[in-house]
Amino acid sequence: MESVAQVVAVSFAKRHLKVKVPEQPCLSMFVYMPPNSINSKLPYTNQFRCLDKAAILTPEDKMNPDGSAADPWGLFSMQQVEEVKCLLRVLPIWAAALVFHIPIVQQQTFVVFQALQSNRRLGKTSFQIYDRLLVRFLQRLKGKEGGITLLQRIGIGIFLSAIAMLVSGFVGQ
Repeated sequence: MESVAQVVAVSFAKRHLKVKVPEQPCLSMFVYMPPNSINSKLPYTNQFRCLDKAAILTPEDKMNPDGSAADPWGLFSMQQVEEVKCLLRVLPIWAAALVFHIPIVQQQTFVVFQALQSNRRLGKTSFQIYDRLLVRFLQRLKGKEGGITLLQRIGIGIFLSAIAMLVSGFVGQ
């Protein structure tokens, strides 16, 4: 996370600089790959071009004898910038996953305790709606033993828990 903050800060500090060759921005950028690096070289991407400014080499930037940047807060290689871009491309997926994870966490706290404490019997009989009705209906509909696959059950459960969270949000207002 420190390198992400460094790339963003240096990009902001160098925001006034222009790329010398706009058609091929890689030619005017600092390209350095440490010899003992285990990372594969990432290709240049046009997304988040504002971060490319962190790799623009200026006369003020100092270099080490091995070709690396002397100041970690002054210059970054295109590899480091592309790694930050990869991380930023994943953020929307993480944000979308929250929609599914919040209901699951909610269910794991109060609902489990409530289900353990509840009495599911009405007199001397018990109602097993899922096993007796729903599975038999789905077996006839799908032609499979058990009705639906485990993955389909998980998907339906996540969908219903998201709907339950929406309903509880509207009721809570």
